Amino acid sequence: MKTAPAWLNGALTGLVLSSAVVAALDHQGQNPRPLDDIAWILVTLASTGLVRSYAGFVAGRAQRSTEPKTFPAMLGREWSLMAAGLPAVAILLVAVLVRFPMLGAIRTVLGANVAILFGLGIFGANKAGYRPWQAAALGVADGALGLIVIVANALLR
Repeated sequence: MKTAPAWLNGALTGLVLSSAVVAALDHQGQNPRPLDDIAWILVTLASTGLVRSYAGFVAGRAQRSTEPKTFPAMLGREWSLMAAGLPAVAILLVAVLVRFPMLGAIRTVLGANVAILFGLGIFGANKAGYRPWQAAALGVADGALGLIVIVANALLR
């Protein structure tokens, strides 16, 4: 039986999480602070990776193989969650460097994340052995998660 790569879960989680953080960026009536925004994205992803590793470590306590030395390895497996935020960070940094309006940069990040979610959904489904039409449907479902973040943000403002 085929399986999706182990890193895919972290990547999808990181993309949805970074989309939520970016969608929440609001500077109405204030001066934008894009470097602070980038820091929030990175802190959010790093803390999520740490919590996921810690939860996995604690949950594995019943297994004899769970020792304190396994925690760094578990934390290292969260690399894809952190890497998933890099497109958002890169887009926001470029926007700062070229003095692109932050609202446009935020929209670009959200659009890019939806496209990446779609692509990773198809990729993961293909690797897991789904038929092409099923993989496309799962890609659409993953992209829809990104759209839900955008719509929820618009409705909650």
